[in-house]
Amino acid sequence: MPLLSPPPAPASAPGRGRRRERRLRRRRSKRDWAGLPLDAMLLVLHRLGDADLMFGGRARACRSWRAAAREPELWRRVDTRGLSRLFWSAASADRVARLAVSFAAGESEAFFGEGHVDDDLLLFLARHAPSLKSLHLIECHDVHNDAFAFPLLEELELWQCNSIHAKWVVDFVATACPRLKHSKHAKGRVSRRHFDRTVYPAYNSEAFAIARMQDLRSLQLFDSCLDNKGLLAILDNCPHLECLDIRCCDNVFMDSSDLRAKCARIRTKKLYPHVWTDIDDEQDCLFLYAESADDSDRSVYFSGNEETDLEEHDRILDKGARRYLRI
Repeated sequence: MPLLSPPPAPASAPGRGRRRERRLRRRRSKRDWAGLPLDAMLLVLHRLGDADLMFGGRARACRSWRAAAREPELWRRVDTRGLSRLFWSAASADRVARLAVSFAAGESEAFFGEGHVDDDLLLFLARHAPSLKSLHLIECHDVHNDAFAFPLLEELELWQCNSIHAKWVVDFVATACPRLKHSKHAKGRVSRRHFDRTVYPAYNSEAFAIARMQDLRSLQLFDSCLDNKGLLAILDNCPHLECLDIRCCDNVFMDSSDLRAKCARIRTKKLYPHVWTDIDDEQDCLFLYAESADDSDRSVYFSGNEETDLEEHDRILDKGARRYLRI
């Protein structure tokens, strides 16, 4: 009897082979993220914010990534803005800020704080970030006058820190921070289209302290009480000044030919003594007085060429922070 041939194998369902091949290709192409070199990990982690680095899932995917997220290189720029929205108490935000500064292992070069920063945190920052070059404090009402001991500081921004006495802190900074190049001090945020501003008496102590910062490149004073005498002291003693913004300084009057000539040497200027817009509004600075008439010689002080690139000063502090952190 002839031998029977074995029955043919059942035909596979259509598409099953293709799906199997795709699964095999995915398995072969799957990368070993834990085995990436440290440089590649840091390149990815540099794109995350501080909160994601500390608590995010991507930075805590495995042991090697958790270790890479603690590299001091990632914490040279510590930005704690918005922590108050992540934590119930200021104490928790303060602990997170201290932890971030500690991760930098003394290499922090820029610090941004909003709301929760106090004198104790600034003193901690001075001890653990001796190479700090850029400090930005926004609405920090528990900061006072003698906590700015940063000898390498080059940029200082104080935005609506109402507890700071301007004269005392500027006088202290002028001595403790001899390398300061960029200073921004905004006391208020008032728009003339909504409120009637109160003009306070002239007070030049802050201006005289600023005049001691002979290496200053850019200066913004918003809602300051300085007058012509204080402005002249700054212009005479800060020979490297390139950007000047004194909006809402109601005691400054450009009625002196000497003052006008010295201001003309400044490359970028915003000189609204009686500003009718918010400090964040980008308006042309060609007309310095909103209420000036066409027949007044005060209506235009400088040519349009002298008033170019006005937005540069508003970005100079933020650019400065990134200047130290390029990768």
